[in-house]
Amino acid sequence: MNIEINTPPEGVKKWLTDYVKNKLVEIHHSYKNISGIHVSFKKHPFAGNINKICEIEFVAYGDSLFIYKEADNYENALRYAMNELSGRINEWLKARNEPPDETTSTVYV
Repeated sequence: MNIEINTPPEGVKKWLTDYVKNKLVEIHHSYKNISGIHVSFKKHPFAGNINKICEIEFVAYGDSLFIYKEADNYENALRYAMNELSGRINEWLKARNEPPDETTSTVYV
C-alpha cells in the first residue's frame, strides 16, 4: 500500500502528519485490499475563516473513495475527513459483502 501525504508550503505540524500516517496504517491492517491512500492538505487563498482543506483519496482494488472537508484549521479538517472516511469504508465493506441485487447467467446452446 502506498501512503502519500502532501502539505502546503507554509507547512502542517509534524505531529499531524505522523497521526495521519499511523491512522492510515491502522486502516490498512484492518482492510488488506487497499492499494493506496493520498492525503492532501491545502489552504484556500480566497476563502474567509474556513480556508483549510483536507482531501483524502482512498483507492482499493477496483474502487475508490474521495473525501473533501474544509475547516478553520488543519486538525479539524483532518478529523472531519477521517470520520467520514471510516463511515464510508464501513458502507463500502457492507455493500461489497452483500450479494448482488440481480443475478444473471449465460446459457450456451
